[in-house]
Amino acid sequence: MKFKSKVDWWMYPVWLAAPLITLWLLVSGIMYGGIEILVFALVFVLFDALLILPMFLNTNYTLGDTELVIKSGLGKPLIVPYDSIFSILESTNRLASAALSSDRVEIRYDEHRVIYISPQKKKDFIKLLSAKAEL
Repeated sequence: MKFKSKVDWWMYPVWLAAPLITLWLLVSGIMYGGIEILVFALVFVLFDALLILPMFLNTNYTLGDTELVIKSGLGKPLIVPYDSIFSILESTNRLASAALSSDRVEIRYDEHRVIYISPQKKKDFIKLLSAKAEL
């Protein structure tokens, strides 16, 4: 079963700001002829296209038969076998992780590893994951 990431409201203005800043830089570069501004605008376009948009579109969590698959952005998915999970807790920890919301689930696995995720329908996710991990 696949769960999309919950997204905090304030993330939308942040994601909207990147292309608006890029557009403003491009217009400024064209109007004032500054190559530096055009180059800077292209860097913003690449940042938006390669990091922000894929993170927004591709962050999800899949409960498979034997493992939890965590996808975020364009990176390689993290695969967490259920038998390695020893703790599942609700959290608001804001450490960088595969979560687009501060309403998170903390998953501890492999003795010293921890990841924070933010599935929609958090209670259902925790219930299903707990059952699959036999906790």
